[in-house]
Amino acid sequence: LAAFLVSRAMETSATVGLSAEQAAALEALKTDHTALDRVPAEFQHKRSFILAAVRVRASALASAAPELREDRDFILQVVQIRGESLGFAAESLQLDKNFILSVVRQWGLALEYVCAEFRREPEVVLAAVGSDPNALKFAAEPLLADYSFV
Repeated sequence: LAAFLVSRAMETSATVGLSAEQAAALEALKTDHTALDRVPAEFQHKRSFILAAVRVRASALASAAPELREDRDFILQVVQIRGESLGFAAESLQLDKNFILSVVRQWGLALEYVCAEFRREPEVVLAAVGSDPNALKFAAEPLLADYSFV
């Protein structure tokens, strides 16, 4: 019962401040991953709508306007909600080591969604493991095989 109540509270808070049309789009997104393809273009630019959509489905970030997908602070917010959304951020952010360090320090398990190059980087892996020891399972094999690292 408690889990249900928490879930309902999150759903309700996700739609606070959204229009009826935006709330309906979020409801459709629960069962149709293509629902955001049919929303008005201005929804793609609304931070509150995209954040609410990411709560429903991580891939919703792919429908965000490019300027949102390139916004470091916005993507950090998104990753706090659904870490797996990192894979839908702008490529420039996904390839920015300093940004990735910020992400994995906040949510270590995001290491699963970073590019292979960074999963081989000791600095990135250590930052992720410092946040969540379970992140080690997402480190690249060569790094795990290095006894001086492990």
